[in-house]
Amino acid sequence: MMSKEKVKINPDMLMLSDDQTPKIGASLSQSKRRKISIVGIKPNIPDLNVKPCYDSDEEEIGEITKTFQNLAGLKSHDECYVHHKLLYELEVEIFARLPCFEYWKLQFLNKKFLQLLKSGEIFRVRQEKGLVKPYVILHSGADSNWEMFDKDFKTFQKLPKFPSSDYCFFHSDKETISVGTQLIVIGREIEGIVVFRYELENHKWFKGPSMITPRVMYGSASHGKTAFFAGGIQKDDNENPIEMMSKEMVKINPDMLMLSDDQTPKIGASLSQSKRRKISIVGIKPNIPDLNVKPCYDSDEEEKGEITKTFQNLAGLKSHDGCYVHHKLLYELEVEIFARLPCFEYWKLQFLNKKFLQLLKSGEIFRVRQEKGLVKPYVILHSGADSNWEMFDKDFKNFQKLPKVPSSDYCFFHSDKETISVGTQLIVIGREIEGIVVFRYELENHKWFKGPSMITPRVMYGSASHGKIAFFAGGIQKDDNENPIVVRTVEKYNADTKSWTMINGMHKARKFSSGCFLRGKFYVLGGRDENDKHLTCGESYDETTNSWELIPDMLKDMTFIIPSQSPPLIAVVDDNLYMLETSLNELWHTVYDINTNIWKKLGVVPVSANTTFGWGTAFKSMGDRLLVVGTSHSWHRKAIVYSCRPSPDVEEQHWEELKYWCTGSELPPFIHNCCVMFA
Repeated sequence: MMSKEKVKINPDMLMLSDDQTPKIGASLSQSKRRKISIVGIKPNIPDLNVKPCYDSDEEEIGEITKTFQNLAGLKSHDECYVHHKLLYELEVEIFARLPCFEYWKLQFLNKKFLQLLKSGEIFRVRQEKGLVKPYVILHSGADSNWEMFDKDFKTFQKLPKFPSSDYCFFHSDKETISVGTQLIVIGREIEGIVVFRYELENHKWFKGPSMITPRVMYGSASHGKTAFFAGGIQKDDNENPIEMMSKEMVKINPDMLMLSDDQTPKIGASLSQSKRRKISIVGIKPNIPDLNVKPCYDSDEEEKGEITKTFQNLAGLKSHDGCYVHHKLLYELEVEIFARLPCFEYWKLQFLNKKFLQLLKSGEIFRVRQEKGLVKPYVILHSGADSNWEMFDKDFKNFQKLPKVPSSDYCFFHSDKETISVGTQLIVIGREIEGIVVFRYELENHKWFKGPSMITPRVMYGSASHGKIAFFAGGIQKDDNENPIVVRTVEKYNADTKSWTMINGMHKARKFSSGCFLRGKFYVLGGRDENDKHLTCGESYDETTNSWELIPDMLKDMTFIIPSQSPPLIAVVDDNLYMLETSLNELWHTVYDINTNIWKKLGVVPVSANTTFGWGTAFKSMGDRLLVVGTSHSWHRKAIVYSCRPSPDVEEQHWEELKYWCTGSELPPFIHNCCVMFA
C-alpha cells in the first residue's frame, strides 16, 4: 500500500454539497416568523444529527419540517405553522450572540431584521442569557469622532460623525453618558444647549429630545435604561448663567425618547418609531457614503428609495441597476455579519432559510474569519464510554455538547478512540466489531458523518494537523491473517476534499508515537517499534520533496518508566516545541539547532501526569498558550485546568488555573481524548 493511490469520498453521498455557491440575490426569507422556543430555551429539542441530510431539496425540506413537528408535537397539517413558529426566536437566539459592533448592519439584510432591531428583543435576550458586555466610549475632542472599544481594547469602532454643522458645538465642552444602548451627548451650539443621542442598534446619531431645563455642568448617572441629571448651570431670562440649587431632577426615558420630570418608562415601548436607512458598512466598503447626517424617514417608500440611492452611489450605477447593486451587497454583508458569531451558533443558520444553508456550505464564513483575524481556539474533550464530546471556548466559560456519534456498536463506545481536529472537522477513529471506522464531525452542520475510511486502517499512530490537512504516521494495522503489525505507513487527510492520500513511508515502523507541525514540517517523535522497544529517534517530513529525515536521539534524555507509558506529550507554541516529561511532571523546551537535540527544563507542571504514566492527561497548544488538563497533586485527585504563555527564557513558567468551569458540564479526572480546533 505504498503507492500514491488516492481515495476520495463520493460527495454525492454526503449530507451537504460542498461546491454549491450561494445564489446572489436569493430571498433571505419567504415567510413571516412567529414566537417559538429553540436551543437554550427548550433543552429537549430532538437530536437529528445521527442522520445525514439529503441531496434532494425536497427531502431536505421534509426533514426540517419533521424536526419542527417533533419539537412542537404537531400533526403534518400543522407543518407550515410549526415552520413559522420556530423562526423568530431562533433568529433572536442567533443574533444575540453577535458582538454589539455588528447589530446596525442587520438592517441591511431585510425589513424583518430591521423590525427585529427596533423591537429591542435582541438586547432583552442578551440580558437574559448573561451575554451583556461592557464597551468603553472615548472622545478626544474637537473634530474627532467618538470611538467605542471592547473591554480588552482589542477591537474598536469609530462612531459616525455628529449631524451638526455648528462650529461652536465641536470646539466647546461636551458631556456624555450612556443610557441603555444609547449614548447621550449634551453640548452647546450658537442657538443654545443641544442634545444628541447615538443609538447602538442603528449606528446613527439623532438630535434631541431637548432637556426641559437645558443646562450644563450637572451631576449625572445612569442605571439600565434610565438616567438622572441633577443641578448644573442654566441661563435665566436675561441669558445670565445661574446655578440650580433646588432638588429638581430630570430623568431621561430612552424607551419614549423624551425627557420629563420623574416620568417612569413604559415597559415594552418601541425603541424607535422611525425607519432606518442604509449607512456605511464597516470593514467591507470603506467608501460607502455616510448617510447619518439626516434623520430616518417614516415612509416605507422613502426608505426604500433612499436605500436604492445608497447602493447606486456606492457602485456608481444608474437607476436601472439599483436592484443589481442591492443584491450584490447583501451576500458580502451577510458573510461579514455571520463571521462574527461564536462558532457554537453556526449550525442554527441552516434553519433560518435555504440561502443561509448554502452560505454555510460554501465555507465563505470561515474564510472571512481567517481573513479578519477572528479565528479562535476551541477545546474538544471526551471522557469516555457513552459520554458525548464537549466543545469549550478557550476560557472554559462556554461549552456545547456535540451530538452523539451515529454508531450503534457497543465495541466503538467502550474501546479506545483517537481524535484530531482538521480545519472545522473533528476526526474520530475507533474500532467497531467489523473493524476500524472513521467518523467526522462538521462544525458548521453540528452533525456527524461516517467516513471516509483510511486507505490502510490502523490505530496507535502519530498525527498532527495544520490548517485543512493532517498526517497520520505509523501505528498498528492487521495483516492478511488478522495479526497486528507495526507499520511505517503514512497517509495525508484533506478536509476540503474529504479524501486520504498515501505518501512516502517513514524510515522506522513505530506505534504510540506523537506528531506535530514545526517550522513548516511534520515531525513524528518517539513511540515503540515492532519489538515493543522505546524509540528515542524522531523523523521530519518535508512535503515539498515528499521525503523523510531521520533525527537520532531526539528523546535521549526522556525517562521511560514502564513499557505501557503514554506517547510523548508535546505541543508547539510560536514555532517552539514543548514536552511534558511525565515521569518528572516537568515542562521541557527544545533549544535546537535541530540536530543537537538539546532540551531545556522550564519548571514543574501543576498536574500529576506521573501517576498514570501520562495517560488521561491533556497537553495541547491553544495558539499562543499551552493548555494542560489533568489531576491535581492533592490527595483527593480532583480534575484541574491550567494554561500559561510559555517563554523559553524563563526557568519557571507562570501557570494560571481556569477556575470558572462551565455550568452544566463536569470535568472528568481522566481525559480520554482532547484536541484543539481553530475556527
